[in-house]
Parts: sequence; structure tokens; C-alpha cells
Amino acid sequence: MTHAPSEAFVNTLRGRRADLNERFERARHQYPQLEGDDVIIFLRDCVDGLAVAVQRVDSTAVMALVSSAYDAALALCGQKLVGRNGRFPIIEEGWKHVLTAAAPLVAREPARVIGAVSNALHTLAVTPAARPVEWITALARLAPRCPDAESFLRVGQVLAWRSGLAHLRASALAVAELLPPELAAAAVCGRDGDNWQAIRTRLSHDIWFDPAATNERVRGPRVVRETGTFRGLGGLFLLPPQIAAAEGGWLVRSAEQHWYLTVDAFGATFHRAAAEEWDTANLQPRLPDGATLTGSTLQQGPFTLPLPVAGPVTSVAASGFTLAVTSAHTHTLTFIALN
Repeated sequence: MTHAPSEAFVNTLRGRRADLNERFERARHQYPQLEGDDVIIFLRDCVDGLAVAVQRVDSTAVMALVSSAYDAALALCGQKLVGRNGRFPIIEEGWKHVLTAAAPLVAREPARVIGAVSNALHTLAVTPAARPVEWITALARLAPRCPDAESFLRVGQVLAWRSGLAHLRASALAVAELLPPELAAAAVCGRDGDNWQAIRTRLSHDIWFDPAATNERVRGPRVVRETGTFRGLGGLFLLPPQIAAAEGGWLVRSAEQHWYLTVDAFGATFHRAAAEEWDTANLQPRLPDGATLTGSTLQQGPFTLPLPVAGPVTSVAASGFTLAVTSAHTHTLTFIALN
């Protein structure tokens, strides 16, 4: 059962009918798949409630909000990202929850905020193993604490990193430094009350530290992430991959295809790389002092760790206090944190 649209929403649409119809026709030339019913449903489900929330904050901002939201709806529906057969319904959920929670900021800068939220949701939706629902929940919770749109976008970037976009790590930590310390801590740790500077210092030295999980240090080497899947199961790799260390990340090769991989406690993201990058990589890594690998058993000081590999080890890469291993009978990359 659908609800009746709000008066604020209906009045705005009625007052701009000719202009909106003209914009729809222009959009249909750009997006031949654009369907009017999709736009109407999206506006009803995702913009009506937002218009009501904005009206509570500033009734004079409703018209600008609806105008910006309409343009965004045309692009999203025209590309079949949302709508009845839309590929990414999570974008609609983000509009409903995040934008409504950020209504005061949307009222001030509707096009900027709507565009940034839509782009972030799309990026999270297309990134394997990213967690857009986690991003929506966290940003909706923190949006009312953001004093301006700039802070809101910074918090969104931090949360996108925390929700699986590992390649944003450096930039997310940089923008977190520009936030009030209590807001930065809430975004990174998922709760209030943490000491931001202490958390920031540890994050800068340990890519496997998750302040939301535990503050206790684990002794001995431990498997911290396994990533990668056979292409036939929806993954990237046609053949079992090999790995090498690279500046700020890792290089991966499988069946003469190459990727640059960023990985940390919050996620792993793959980006296409050139064969030349692999050819110049260091394929003979030096393990940290005190660590040895014999077959599939890792020894570090008094600690022994049997690695969860299948078949002979085919490549080993070391970067800082992280070891990466591949093996002959699996398409998985295994990462081990060393003390």
C-alpha cells in the first residue's frame, strides 16, 4: 500500500510541471531507456519523504531540493541504476535513510550532497565485498552531528573506507584529521568515547588494526584476510594467482592479467594494472627478521602457524609486517600479520 504524497512535494511538482517535463524529454535523448513510471516511483519513494524533512528545516529550500533530486533521478533511472528493474536498489535505500538524516545539509547544498551520496552508493554497490548497508547505517547515524556539508562528505569518505573501500585508506585518514576529534573517532571506531589521537597513531602503523573490534594486541602471526575467487564463481581469477609487493599495496597476476590490490582490516579492492608493473616487481621478498616459511608452515620466534593453503606455495610477498601467500590449488590470496 502506497502513501499519499506530501503537500510540499505535490505543490513543488505542480508549480514546475512544464520545466520538469522539458527536462525529462532532454534526459530521454541522453538515456533512451528512461521510463517515466520509474521516475515517478523513485520520486514518490525516495524524494517525497526527503522533501518533508527539508521543509521542517527550511520551507524555502524545498523547491531547490526537488529540482536537484529530479535531475539526479533522471540520471539514475535513465542508466537503470534504480527503478523497477534497477541494478542497484541499495541506492534507493541510501536516499531514504542517509539523505533524510542529513536534511539540514541537503537544504543548504542539495545538488552537492545528493550527488556525493549517490556516487558513493554506486561505488560501494559495484565493489565486490564492499558493505553499502554498513555505510548507510553509520552515515545516517552520524549525519545529524555534521555541522556542514564539508564535514558530512568527509565522514562519508571515512565510512566508505571502513565499509570496504581499502584504497581510500590514506585519503580517509587525511580527511579524518580535518574533523572534530570526537566525530573522527566516532566515524573510525563506530562508537563514542575513544581517544582519536591514540587511535590515529596506531592506525598509521598497523593496517590490520580495527578499533571497533578490539584494543587487545594478539601475539604471534595470524591470518588476517583471505581474498580472491575463481572467475567461474564470480571472481577475477581464471588461474590461481601470484602476488608481489608494490608501493602502498600489492601486485597480482593471473592468466597474464594483472591487478593492483589494496588491502587492510576493512576490505580489499582490485584495480587493473599493467604487465610492465609486474615485470619490474620484486619477486624475491625478504621475510622480516625472525620469520621463516617452510613449505606451508610459518615460523616466527616461538610461534608456529600452519597456513590455510591448498597445494604447494607458488608465491610469497612481504611488505612491512604483512606476509602474502598464494598456492597452486586455490584462487585465494592469504594475508598474514606478523608481530
